[in-house]
Amino acid sequence: MKKLMFIIYITLFIQAEDNISSIYKVEGYNIISSNQQIIESNNSSIIVTNENQESDFYEFQRDYDKALIQAKSENKYIFLLVTEQFCPWCEKLIDIVFQDKKIINKLEENYVSVIVDRNKDFYPSNIGITGVPSVFILDSKTGKIIKTMVGYQDVNYYMQVFKDIENNGIYKNR
Repeated sequence: MKKLMFIIYITLFIQAEDNISSIYKVEGYNIISSNQQIIESNNSSIIVTNENQESDFYEFQRDYDKALIQAKSENKYIFLLVTEQFCPWCEKLIDIVFQDKKIINKLEENYVSVIVDRNKDFYPSNIGITGVPSVFILDSKTGKIIKTMVGYQDVNYYMQVFKDIENNGIYKNR
């Protein structure tokens, strides 16, 4: 109950600050910005939705190891989003790209998505982080990095990445 009250307090505080966009880390993982609402939060995932655009909600796992187990059992890829606290481009990526219905549909179909803080959370040692946000698409069976994306990219960019992966037959070979 204290956690929920703290999240509500932070959300109200952020909304009262004239819609200043900042990324906040609550409980080590929960990302809240001035135009997001937390629908559900638990120890293994966070669901966020954007108030300002017509969108669905998307669930990111918060534990890489659990996401890997799930991806292997569902025969899916890992979609790893690496962020850090107070990163405005990370916030923009979450607010815009990961609230788009087309992106959500592609992620739900082929990926188990996980979000980690590069300074606090575990992620595979073969991943070299050069900046945030960074997105890595990994094969859950081999750990091989299929695609690396650094910095903010828009919805069209991600849709093209998904299309390129599909056209190369990667999904079909699962």
